[in-house]
This record gives sequence, structure tokens and C-alpha cells, in this order.
Amino acid sequence: MSFFTSFFAGHDAKVRSLDEASPLLGPCKTTKPARPWLYEAQSLLLLALPLVLSSALDHVAGVVPIMMMGHLSSEYSKAYISAIAMATTFLVLTSWTVIWGTGAAMDTLCSQSYGAGQSQDMGLVFQAGLLAGMILLTPMLALGFFAKECLLLLGQSDEVADLASNLVTIMLPALPLCLFYDLLRRVLQGQNIVAPLTLVSLVCVPLNLSINYVLMFHTSLGYLGRAVGASIMGLLSPLLLVPYMMRTSLYTTEWRGWDLVAAMALVPEVLALGIAGAAMHGFELWGIALTSIIAGNLPHGETAISADACMHSFRGFFYMVYGPIGVAGSIRVGNALGANDPVRAKVVAWQTVGICGTLGLGAAFLMVWLRLSYPYTYTNDLAVVYLTSQLLLVCAPFQAACGVYAAINGIFRGTGQQTRGAVLNGVAYIGIGLPLGAALAYANSSGIVGLWIGMSVAFLCCAVYGVYWLYHVDWAVLATDAQVRTHETLHPATTELYHVIAGPAK
Repeated sequence: MSFFTSFFAGHDAKVRSLDEASPLLGPCKTTKPARPWLYEAQSLLLLALPLVLSSALDHVAGVVPIMMMGHLSSEYSKAYISAIAMATTFLVLTSWTVIWGTGAAMDTLCSQSYGAGQSQDMGLVFQAGLLAGMILLTPMLALGFFAKECLLLLGQSDEVADLASNLVTIMLPALPLCLFYDLLRRVLQGQNIVAPLTLVSLVCVPLNLSINYVLMFHTSLGYLGRAVGASIMGLLSPLLLVPYMMRTSLYTTEWRGWDLVAAMALVPEVLALGIAGAAMHGFELWGIALTSIIAGNLPHGETAISADACMHSFRGFFYMVYGPIGVAGSIRVGNALGANDPVRAKVVAWQTVGICGTLGLGAAFLMVWLRLSYPYTYTNDLAVVYLTSQLLLVCAPFQAACGVYAAINGIFRGTGQQTRGAVLNGVAYIGIGLPLGAALAYANSSGIVGLWIGMSVAFLCCAVYGVYWLYHVDWAVLATDAQVRTHETLHPATTELYHVIAGPAK
């Protein structure tokens, strides 16, 4: 076991090998530390801290170039910020939704398989994830070449649609590499290996920011330098991570060469979880991102879009903290269920919710405190500054709910409940939040503030249901499901015998 694994995962992450004599259904563990809540909190935070640092660096890599764009030209400041906001929105609604959805499938399969002692099959799971991801990503890449037409159909101005489509076209070629890196990252995270991901971010982010600055301010590319820099970032990350993998024991123990036939047999399982994961992420992302599109149709649309972009970036600073803690919770819950330890899984789940909810309260305080100063980091346009400060004040009371649901989202992934998460997000964001926000924006003339009130209500609905589900769920059933899933996915030849022992999945 590598240093990174042992340091960040603790003794319970020890790799357990399986052979033909290994029991198909491991014993349900009853032993636990003297202080399980303290032990799990320490383990969770040790795993989460490198993820938080990596997430913070990645967020900086996304936000700082937008700030740079806002200062490229005082005349076109709002147009540039609106363009990158629309380009990001378009990619989120299409390509990144399926990338993250496929990653959600990998979260389930990798964490549970590692907990079940089947880490030797991670290479095959990675190949299946890559095949499934490209099946889902290819049509989205094709759609990217029609970004301008799509944005015009959604009511954006000719100028913003044209600027945004140029950004999208430049970023498209890097997206398959982003998929590759994201899947590789999930394989490592599922095994409690996170330090290399942080090291990659520590190297890539400062380099990427420097490249963005040079391209935007010292070449003729101007605002297009942001897209070129993002594409370079997509290339650098896997180039740094793959050599690490090849120099460790992971390469020899988990990578047995390309086996596309065996990988294709796993693709349906990955697609099932991946499509549900894409819907789970998609409904949330679409609901939030569509606020930007609707904002462009409001009176003073560029001002509304710019304020919306500032609001998204500010929320992102907080989500980069409790979001990774949700990821850590997903990993730990999946490991515990894969090891047939429902008691530990339950403890981890509630710990994750408690920590993220507390951090959400801190986010609410900072939103109120910094609402008048933060917008100036993006622009000196007084209309944008005033509108952004209103958004921050209105959305602050709902940040605890955002934190709680970040944890619940992670627990859904760790337990393989992506379909439940997709239905919940569809009802909350598309069925409740977006219509309510649109009604407030137009009927009540509250504009972008009304849109965000609707989305905030959606956050609250998701958090309330998530806590309700967590309180009532049968963890023993989830543990049995995890045992069935790992055997069916990685060792289908044992499925019939396993069902005799374990019974059908609930």
C-alpha cells in the first residue's frame, strides 16, 4: 500500500485481496472504534482536506481569468463577462453534464469495489467508464459547433452569442482529455488516494494563470486567451497524472492492458449509473445555469448576466469547501458499503451532513459581510455592483441548505442512488425552483433577484428531503445492494451463486 493511501485513508483502507475461496458476502461488521464519531470525523477530514485544496486551486483557475476579462476593456467589460458566462453555461448544460455524470457512476463503482477488496479490477472499470463517457460526450461535442445558434434561440444578443461561441469552439477539443482526467481522478479517489491530485493542481493552476495572463494581455488573442488557457489546462492535468500512475504499484496491480471486449461488457452498468448521474447533476446545473440564460432576456440583460456571473463565482468559493467534503463522504460511504459495513456508512453520512451544514452557515455570514466589497473584484460598473450585492444578501439565508445538499449529493453517489437524486433534482430545480424564479422575475418584476429566490427555494427542498431520506433509509439494504453491484459488475460469473447467498437486490 502506497504512502498516500495509508496517510489519507487510515488503517481501514487496507487492500483486501480476493481469490476463489473468498466468501461472496463478507460478514456484516459489528466491531467499531471506541469513539466512532470522532474516528470517522478525523478520517473524513483527512481525506477531504487535500480535496478542498485541490478544489480551491481549480476554482481560482476558473475565477481569476474571468476577473482578468472584466479588466481587458472598460468599454466591453460587461460583454466579455457575459460571453464567458454564456460559454460556461453552454458547456455545463451539454458536455460537462455528461462528464460529471460518468464520474458519478465511477464514484459508486470505484469506492464500493475498493471497499469490497476488488481494487485489482479498477483498470477495467476505468476503460468501461472511458467508453461510456465518450458515447455520451460525442453528441455533445457535435452540438458545441452550433453554440451560437443555440444561444440565439435562447434569446441571447448577437454580440454575446458570437463572443461566447468563439470561446466554446476553442475549448471543445480539450473536453475528451477532461473526461479522461476526471475518470482517472475518480479511480484514485475511490481508493482514498488524493495527494497526487492536489500536487497536479499545485503545478497546473499557477502555470495556467500565467498562461492566461500572457495570452489575454500580451497577445492579439485578447478575451480568446481565456479559452486557449482552459484548453492547455485540460492537456496539462492528465500529462502530469499519468506518469505518476505509471511509476507506482497501482499501474502493475490495477492496469492489465486494454481489454475493450471485457470493458464493453461493463458499459451498460456504467451507462445506467452515468445517465442517472448526468440527470442528477444536469437538473441541478441546468436549473442554476438557466438563470443566466433567462437573465439575458431581462431588461438590462448584460447587467443581470454580469451580476449572475459574480454571484456564481462567490457561491463557488464556498462550494469548493463543502463540495469536496461531500466527495470525501461519498468515498467513505462507498468504501464502507463495499466492505459490508452499514454502521460505519451511516456514521460517515451523518458526519458529512453535519460538517457541510455548519460550513454553509459560515458561508451565509460571509455573504452578508462581503456583499458590498466583493463585486468590485470583477467590475467597477456600479449597476452590476449594486445588483450583485442584492443577490448575495437574498441568497445568504439558504447557504446552510446548500451545504447540506452538497453532502446528500455525495451520499447519493456513494450509495448508488443517482436515480433518486435525479428525480429529486428534477422536481426541485426544474419543477419548483425555475418556474417560481421566472414568475418572480417577470410577474413580480424582481428580475435576477427573483430568479435566485426560486433557485434558493429549490436548494431548501433538496436539503429537507435529503435529510428525511437519510433518517429513514435502511443501511443494511444499501450494503447488500453494494455487494451485489460489485459482484455483478466485476465478476458476473459469480452472480448466480451470489444471489443464492445474498438474495436479490432490493
